[in-house]
Amino acid sequence: MKSLIQPDHKVIAAHHLPASLIDLAVSRGVSIDKLLRGTGIFKEDLAGSNHLISSQQFLQLITRAKQLIPGHDASFLLGQRILPGNFGYLSQALSSAQNCADFLTLLGRFKTQISPFLGCDSHTGQGYLTVYFYDIYGCKELYQFILNYSFTALHAGLKYLAQKRLPIEYYFTQQRPKQIQEYEQNLGLKINFSQPFDMFKIPLSALQQPCFCYSPLTRQYALQQTNKQVTPTTIVAQVQRLLNRYGPLTLEETAQHFKMSVATLKRKLKQHNTRYQNLLDNYYRLRVAQLLSEQPQTTEALAKQLGYSDLANFRRAFKRWFKTTPSELRLAFF
Repeated sequence: MKSLIQPDHKVIAAHHLPASLIDLAVSRGVSIDKLLRGTGIFKEDLAGSNHLISSQQFLQLITRAKQLIPGHDASFLLGQRILPGNFGYLSQALSSAQNCADFLTLLGRFKTQISPFLGCDSHTGQGYLTVYFYDIYGCKELYQFILNYSFTALHAGLKYLAQKRLPIEYYFTQQRPKQIQEYEQNLGLKINFSQPFDMFKIPLSALQQPCFCYSPLTRQYALQQTNKQVTPTTIVAQVQRLLNRYGPLTLEETAQHFKMSVATLKRKLKQHNTRYQNLLDNYYRLRVAQLLSEQPQTTEALAKQLGYSDLANFRRAFKRWFKTTPSELRLAFF
């Protein structure tokens, strides 16, 4: 198992993502002293290349930045600064990707170094690659900010390396915002709100678009160096990975897998502002998306494949997962 981190563990390089956010705030006229107040981060920490901060500190930094940076575009402006960015050898590998598919593969492989707060799950079907996103850190009200900068970074990185705007469609669970122009300016016009998932879709054909600065030797060396770095992960991400691999397990079975008591597992999940039922619900949501995107499914067939023998229980659970019925979801989304 990879090293499990808690919110107060210092694992985020201060000169990577935090420095990008600080530089953005300062460029918008925010005092660095005022920005760092209450975060436990100090100016002298940012000068060294080896200083680490915790995810808890970075979330506090985001909160301060949201309060102090004028306007409604801070998350998008941060996203524009991230990829390929200043992530050392990882940035070199991303900049040297062979094509868009290679770029996305590398992002998925090392996503915790770039966006440690988001989990993702992907599948292909009907000519598209679809990637679903969800909170694996308990970000709560900061989740939308993090999702916005992550999508913007993805969009800007692909556009830069492909030297063209790619036909990516974005889907958000949030309602249509008042500042729609910020989304359109940074993500294009193919944006959908009030959706059952936070996700993007890209045609499989577009993934073969070559990157203009492909360098196999640079890519190989940068990956060798990146692979030497320890990639920590959260208990939430590990539980989600376990469910995706083995299907719906009980709380007791999951605790046994991690060689810990049920009480310990509950406590660790609570530190990330979640509980086991939430992760089970997320597993079912992703499984429903996969099944419906592969082929049409009746409600009865869907219930059977998800292990529900009682149709009434399945409908109640489905309503909890999606706030809608199976038939309404099929008509609106698939």
